Formats: sequence, C-alpha cells, structure tokens
Amino acid sequence: MNLRDKSDQPHRGAIESLRQEISSIVRLMRFSYEAIVSIDESQKIILFNKGAEEVFGYSADEIVGQPIELLMPERFRATHREHVEKFARSEGNDLIMHHHKSVFGIRKNGEEFPAESSIYVYHYGGEKTFTAVLRDVTRSVEAKERLLQLASHDFLTDLPNRTLFTDRLNLALANARRAGLKVAVLFLDLDRFKAVNDTVGHGVGDELLRLVAERLSALVRDGDTVARAGGDEFTLLLPNIARTEDIVDVVSRMMEAFKKPWSVGRHEFH
Repeated sequence: MNLRDKSDQPHRGAIESLRQEISSIVRLMRFSYEAIVSIDESQKIILFNKGAEEVFGYSADEIVGQPIELLMPERFRATHREHVEKFARSEGNDLIMHHHKSVFGIRKNGEEFPAESSIYVYHYGGEKTFTAVLRDVTRSVEAKERLLQLASHDFLTDLPNRTLFTDRLNLALANARRAGLKVAVLFLDLDRFKAVNDTVGHGVGDELLRLVAERLSALVRDGDTVARAGGDEFTLLLPNIARTEDIVDVVSRMMEAFKKPWSVGRHEFH
C-alpha cells in the first residue's frame, strides 16, 4: 500500500501543478487589459475577459455562449468561419492561426473599429479551442490618418497645401492635354491683412483666414481646388475649362462674395 501511494504521488503532484498553472493563466486572461476571446470548435464564445468587455461593450454574462460572428462585421463572417473550420481539421498541437493580423471588429452599439489580432489554436479536453488576443488600434489609425492629412493640407485652414496643389495641377494638365481642354490657375491675396494681425492680433487674423478659406471653397465647382499658398495667399485650380466664360463666372462670384463683410468676434472687416 505504501509503495502504491508513493508511486501515485508524483502523478497527483503533476496534475495539481497543471491545475494551478491553468488557473493562473485563466485569471490572467480574464483580467488582462488586452481583449481576449476564446471560442470552441462550434465557434461559440467560451471566454470573454475584462479587456474584451471594454473593447466590445458586451459583458461576459451576455456574450459567453453566443457565436463569435456577433463580434465581427457581416462581410468578414464567411471567410472567418472557413478559416476556423480549416484549422479545426488540422493536425498537430498548439498552432498560431495568424499573428498580428489587421482585422475589423464591431461593438455592441454597431460601431466598427480596426484592430490587430493574434489567434492561437489549443488542444484542451480532446477538443480544439481558438483564442484571439486583440488590440483596438482606432487611435493609432486616426493618428496615422491625421499625419497624412497634415502632410498634404494646411494646418490652419485644412485646405490643400502647395505640395497637394502642385500634384493636382500636374494631373489636371495631363488630363487637359488628352481631352483638348484648358486649365485655369488663379492667385489671390488679401489686401491689408498685415494690419489685421498688427492691430487686433494673430488669433483674429487666423480666424479670418479660416473664414476666407470656407467662403472660397463654397464658390468653386466640384473638382476645383482651393489651396493656401502661405500667409494670406491662396491659389485656385480650375481644371476642364472649355470656355473662357467659365473662368469669368468663378471670378465674378468670388468678387461678389468678397463684398460681404467678415465678422470675427466683435470685429468686422471689409
């Protein structure tokens, strides 16, 4: 009897150690700041941690047992289902389904968001489970888009800058040559603008420039470009000009619009 007890001890110790390890991993998964979602082979959610609750807006109680497709936009569901079924049929032990892949999720409120996901496939209790570690990259994507915007647009007025204006001009010239049309480029600046900055301050001057940019943008046709060249200088690109009268029409509307006063706070400019 003693011999049998001794032989069983290592086995029981290994099982207990494994249980503790699994318990620790599950606790870490549940309270990780990363969104962690596990599904079984039928693609039903079996684990939904605190990070996932924050990202998706569901509580674990309302989402566990639901199909994973609930968390992804409809256009991606069929492809995801095929991938999971393929890996469910694959042989071998733990696998990486994909690592740091760009995906899209959908929150409880219906909002889509970009994410980076790694999906791991595990054997557990004779079945395969799939665990996704997901990171919401909405802010990162927005920051990249903003940097791209700043590279091609004026920071103050949000109009195209010189670089983007030049690119559009070159494209318009090439298209005009093929179509046998003309391109017009208009240049304007604001008279006595320096006096605005000198007398009432640059803050008022900046707001005046923004209002000018808005008024100019409302005057041109679809496909035209209003850009800020710098300071109080603006350029307009009018592609696909068939008649000189088209240019005159734009300039006439511009001169008429500039007759209206500009109000910035308690100041009015003419």
